[in-house]
Amino acid sequence: MNEPLTQPMNDAMLTATRWILFILIGLILFSGIMMLIGIAALPFAAETVTRQITETFVNPNMSGALWLLTLLLAGVALLLFLSALFLIKLELIIRSAGVGDPFVLINAVRLRTMAYAALGVQGLVILVAVLATWLVTTLGDISDTSELAIGSDYDFSLTGLLLFFLLIILARIFERGADMREELEGTV
Repeated sequence: MNEPLTQPMNDAMLTATRWILFILIGLILFSGIMMLIGIAALPFAAETVTRQITETFVNPNMSGALWLLTLLLAGVALLLFLSALFLIKLELIIRSAGVGDPFVLINAVRLRTMAYAALGVQGLVILVAVLATWLVTTLGDISDTSELAIGSDYDFSLTGLLLFFLLIILARIFERGADMREELEGTV
């Protein structure tokens, strides 16, 4: 006979996945905080940053470069925080599945949040790439002695867009599942 749907599951895969997510969330949040610290420290380290830029680029145009760098760091920090939000919501869904109660309305909200976070990450990747290209273009040519390698390939990922739609559809399925469960409980 099958167990009731609300029975807690003792599933090693769910537990392992949650631990992996905790580690990833911690690393991503740490990185985002480091970006914010970098933004806060930039005015105090402007001379050092300027010196490093002049060593890396041939006759760099420093007009607005520090502001572009600040925007770039802020974009990366926001990208990291949206990624962490995505993973936190995923961990909460996995946790609810572990206690045997995945088809609840809050998981539909979590899936919808994950969808918009994924879409935001996709947009921010493009924005950060544009800012990085703009910064490098503003600064000029990289010196021959520099080991800096910069790529300029960025585009909107169809996979990211499909993930958005998939999560929105899953959110609707979870909403319907929660409604059906309520109806079933009401008839018992």
